Amino acid sequence: MVTIQEIREKCKKEYWGFSNRLVHEAGFYFTKPFINTRITSNQVTLFWLFLGLVGAAMLSTGKYKWMLLGIIIYHLGHFFDCVDGNLARFRNKSTLKGQYLEQIAHHITIIAVLCGLTVGAWRIAGNYALYAGGVAVGTFVFAKLFNLNLISYKGEQRGRVAEIMTQLNPRKRSKLTIFIFGFVRIEHPLNLMFFCILFNQPFVGLACYAVMHTVEMVKKLATTLIKLQKADDETVSR
Repeated sequence: MVTIQEIREKCKKEYWGFSNRLVHEAGFYFTKPFINTRITSNQVTLFWLFLGLVGAAMLSTGKYKWMLLGIIIYHLGHFFDCVDGNLARFRNKSTLKGQYLEQIAHHITIIAVLCGLTVGAWRIAGNYALYAGGVAVGTFVFAKLFNLNLISYKGEQRGRVAEIMTQLNPRKRSKLTIFIFGFVRIEHPLNLMFFCILFNQPFVGLACYAVMHTVEMVKKLATTLIKLQKADDETVSR
């Protein structure tokens, strides 16, 4: 029988913070029951995508018990998010399609949860929640659209842009920044959203994410433009 230590050794990866390490360490125990089954990593991805959508639906009820259960189910899905990657690494079957499917699943679940939280907060706090939710979802989507895309560049430009993308990664910053990133990240268990719902303040949580996503969107656009301009200036000066 496969042991947790064997899974840990074969599924090693770089951790970018304490919360990330904690979730992935727990993920090894979630992974173990799947090792000797025919369940694929892509099927696990679809399963935690389903959990995310169920959690989002519960958040939309506006009822405390259902909203709390919804956020717990959604965060439970994050542990299975670790399982799909662990299965792929353990079986040496990591695929480009699987990584793409996982990326899409992350975007879908986050948007669904924000929409569900918006409806739930609207049932409690009224129309202000719709405004906050619209900003939270809209700025999240635009922030993703503002990501650099290697397809837009050719030849040597791709290498320079890939380097800039690495520099823009929030996981490559100070320990304090990484801690804050882990606490406010929607998918992480025991995060800001969880505590806002736990204390029955969904609108406060929604408003916080509206502000943070707006700041992140503006910061990403400005920082990306500055770094691209700097790279262009260095090229001209050569």
